[in-house]
Amino acid sequence: MVRYFMTIPEAVGLVLQSCAQGNGGEIFVLDMGKPVRIADLARQMIELSGLKPGVDIEIKHVGLRPGEKLFEELRCTGENYQPTRHPSIMSFVHPAESLDQVRLALRRLEAEVHSLDAAEIKLRIRQLVPEYTPCLERDRRGPAPGPASGSLARQGAPEPLSLALPSKAPVVLAGAASAA
Repeated sequence: MVRYFMTIPEAVGLVLQSCAQGNGGEIFVLDMGKPVRIADLARQMIELSGLKPGVDIEIKHVGLRPGEKLFEELRCTGENYQPTRHPSIMSFVHPAESLDQVRLALRRLEAEVHSLDAAEIKLRIRQLVPEYTPCLERDRRGPAPGPASGSLARQGAPEPLSLALPSKAPVVLAGAASAA
């Protein structure tokens, strides 16, 4: 699993720069640097604490949480960005949805919501927002399968990650980690 990390001052600075450039309704995408593998981050944190991974602190792989992704997507197929005055800020170019169409879709969903189960509601939302990937397995069969028995394992996906501290108190660090 990989994630992007920024310091608070970096993030605040880019958000303020985005606000200064906005005219209303824009979507800005911030350059967050290179993604970091969670497994590498865990090892580095353990080593920076003066301990040894696998000796003093064991890293355990525990699985993805519902809705959690293996990696963050900053750009989807078909999306376009244009540069702004700031080199670390891009503006998402998108056609505006008709407000009447959005209101109509929401009225339809509102009319149906009490007659649908959770999985059906999620599927209706997915029709409105194609990028939405609902967790439907948990709704139908209890907890989603772990990497050992689930579809992720069959596809060769990396195992998830957590840490067990020397006091034997488990701490979940993240959902999944890429293979080392």
